[in-house]
This record gives sequence, structure tokens and C-alpha cells, in this order.
Amino acid sequence: MAKRMIRWLPLVLVLTLVGGTIAYAQSTTVYNGCVTKTTGVLRIVPTGNTCKSNEYAISWNQVGPQGPAGPAGPAGPQGPAGADGAQGPAGADGAQGPTGPAGADGLSIIGPAGPQGPAGANGVSGFEKVTAVQLNSIFNNVFDPVANCPAGKKVMGGGYEVGTYDSTGVLLPWFDLGFGPYVISSRPTDDLSGWQVIGGRGASLFDQFIRAYAVCAYAP
Repeated sequence: MAKRMIRWLPLVLVLTLVGGTIAYAQSTTVYNGCVTKTTGVLRIVPTGNTCKSNEYAISWNQVGPQGPAGPAGPAGPQGPAGADGAQGPAGADGAQGPTGPAGADGLSIIGPAGPQGPAGANGVSGFEKVTAVQLNSIFNNVFDPVANCPAGKKVMGGGYEVGTYDSTGVLLPWFDLGFGPYVISSRPTDDLSGWQVIGGRGASLFDQFIRAYAVCAYAP
């Protein structure tokens, strides 16, 4: 076994005791050593070896007996407050409380009637329908009849009617034959005094007509 030279005996004893504490449950080994009388240097020797004339022998167990419990130390300072914990789940709804008593009737005061407001504007009145028809022969291809409202009235709406007459003056179902007049536009006049229809002749050689009509009334 190699020899170890340690200069400070107290340090060796402390290390030995710490090691003994760790190995307390594993070993009860006895260590032997020789200490120089003049310098205090410790030399660990195997069991059975003798020390020199200028040394004295010592021995110690790896684990010493347990000492008595020391006195309780003073209380340490209070640590910092911990972080707030997570919010807990919402509690269940409580039971509904009893119905409170009915309140007293409030004071009801009817004030005096206010002054009469101004008369409103006159509404639409005097509705009537007026018409204007244009009959074209084969020599005239353009239709532009205007159904004019009576003086003072404005057009509220309008429309048209088209047709073809045969040589005996009988109205033909041109919509079945496909040869009657056609309409390009049907709208109120710019000043809203009537309804104008613009169109043209179809392929039929008979007389054709477009009748414009307007719905008129007095308006504010």
C-alpha cells in the first residue's frame, strides 16, 4: 500500500470523519498512522507496522460514534413571497334568492296638451289615366306617342300597348305572328308631365299602332 504524507492532521481528521459519515453503513475499518513528533506530519501505515523512534502511533475508526444532537439554530429570515397560483375554476351558480317585495307605485302626472303642430303637406290625389295612340302605315316606321297629363298633374307611372290591324280593321295577334311593332323605350317625360313611348314598325304590311298611357295625379 502506498504511503501518503499529509502535513495538517486536523484536515486529515475532518476528511476522515466526512468519509466515515458517508461509509457508516458500509464499513468499520480501523486506520493506523504515525505522526512525526517534531513536525506533526501524519503517515498512514498498514495494520501491524511499527512507527519510527521519532514518531508516535495513532489509530482511528472510519466511522466514529454518533455525537449528541446540537442545539437548534436561530430561525432564518422569512423568504420572499411565492408567485400567485393559477386561478381556480368558477364556482357553481348559487340558488336564486326569494322575490323581493313589490315597490310602491310611482307618481303619474299627466301634463297639459301641447300646441297643435303645423299642417302637413298635401298628399297625392286626383288619380286618372290618360292615353295617346299613334297609328302608322307602311310609309311611316317611327313611333313616338306621348300621353300628356292634364294641367297641374304629374305622371305617377305609365306603359304602352302595341298591335296590328288587317285590311278590314280587325286587330291581329301580332305577338303570335312576330311581325308587329316593337318598343325601344317607355319612360316619363323629362318634366314629368306625361309618358313617352318610342318604337318602330315590324315586318307586317298592315297598319300598326302603339298606344302610350300615363297614370296622372296631383302631387305636392
